[in-house]
Amino acid sequence: MKIKNIFINLWKAHLCFTMLIFITFPELKAQDLSFNQPPEWSRQAIWYQIFIERFRDGNPENNPTRNTCKNALTDSIPDNWTVTPWNYDWYTMENWAKETGPDFY
Repeated sequence: MKIKNIFINLWKAHLCFTMLIFITFPELKAQDLSFNQPPEWSRQAIWYQIFIERFRDGNPENNPTRNTCKNALTDSIPDNWTVTPWNYDWYTMENWAKETGPDFY
C-alpha cells in the first residue's frame, strides 16, 4: 500500500509540474521566431547528410529474419515477408505489405 501511495504522490507532482510549465511559458510558435542568420556555432560545424537508400547491403547474414522481427501491433509477421532489396523502388509497396492492408504502418 505504501508503494501505491508513493506512486500516486509522484503522479500528482508530475501533473502539477506539467501544469506549471504550461502556465509559466507562453505559447511559442516557430513562425514567431525571427531567423535572419544561422546560429554562430553552425558556421564551424561539420554537417552530414545521410542517404539511407544509398547504402549497400554488405553483409546479408546480419539482415533481419521473420524470427527477429515483430509487428508492434500484432506480434505477427506476414508469411511472405522478406527483406526489402536495397535497389527496390521505395515508393512501391511490396506484396507482403499489400496483404497487410493500407494501414500497415
